[in-house]
Amino acid sequence: MHAGVFAFILAVFALAGFVKGVIGLGLPTISMGLLVLVMRPVEAAAVLVLPSLLTNVWQMLAGPSLTSALKALGLSFTVSTLALAVNVARADAIGGSLAATTLAALAIATGGMWLGQTLRSRLPPLIFRRCFFDGLLLLGLYLIIGVVR
Repeated sequence: MHAGVFAFILAVFALAGFVKGVIGLGLPTISMGLLVLVMRPVEAAAVLVLPSLLTNVWQMLAGPSLTSALKALGLSFTVSTLALAVNVARADAIGGSLAATTLAALAIATGGMWLGQTLRSRLPPLIFRRCFFDGLLLLGLYLIIGVVR
């Protein structure tokens, strides 16, 4: 893999992990939407599975500061990530050639998530709600733009 592509993948997971840390969601949406610019969708999904799964588990286990709604959201995303893993495995896309990239993406995504959670813990509730709903709006617009193209 070209060094520029690898750096782009790491930047994507840093951003996606940070967003997930701040608003509690968005890692798969941001990652897939950007990764397909530099790799096939099945490869992007293969790289996404482990970071998504482990950040979802982390989110579910993150203690009492998370609301039950975010924990339930984490559980539903974990189940959908497991379904994605099964489909990626069926497509024979999980393999050694992406293993290092996946592990690096996992490390960067969890670091980004930690930074995002650190920021979120310092935000007043009103600002957090604003970030959460603005994040949902931006993710929705991003998805709409992708469909319109």
